[in-house]
Amino acid sequence: MDSVNLHTMARRYLMSRIEKLPSGHGGTTAALTIQKAVDRLDRDDLPPPRTLAAALAKAAAAPLDRWPSDSGERDAISAERERFRESVRSWVDRDLVVEPLPYRRVFGEEEAASWARRIEERWGSGRPLWDPQIDGDVPEGLLVLQTPAMWDDGPGVEPMRRALRERGLAA
Repeated sequence: MDSVNLHTMARRYLMSRIEKLPSGHGGTTAALTIQKAVDRLDRDDLPPPRTLAAALAKAAAAPLDRWPSDSGERDAISAERERFRESVRSWVDRDLVVEPLPYRRVFGEEEAASWARRIEERWGSGRPLWDPQIDGDVPEGLLVLQTPAMWDDGPGVEPMRRALRERGLAA
């Protein structure tokens, strides 16, 4: 199985498990935790299938936000983690093609912090936020585009291009 199909299979499996297991059940807790770890893998930059299978197995051991004190819940978490690992092992050597899912990615803490720093460097902090759905003047230097401006044959294309050229940008 190629890496994209393996990743998609893992996502589909976890979505199904979360839907089937009762809320508050240890298995649900484990599946949600594994899902978050799997969603941190970038589908556009996956390693080879065997390396990905190892990363998915590692995702099965992702730390929980809270380790339950109830032994039944702990057993359910362990069983769900092992069930996921076994499923991944069974998929690796199969030649399956699965229907793709919409792109989904969850940033890890370091990556989210890196993006926050980059946004801060680009846009600065303390600037007032502006929302086009709230009445008020458009801040100077801000170009607001409506949907018709995004289509080649839309009536907003030429005004958008003119506004970009006035700002020294190619349109």
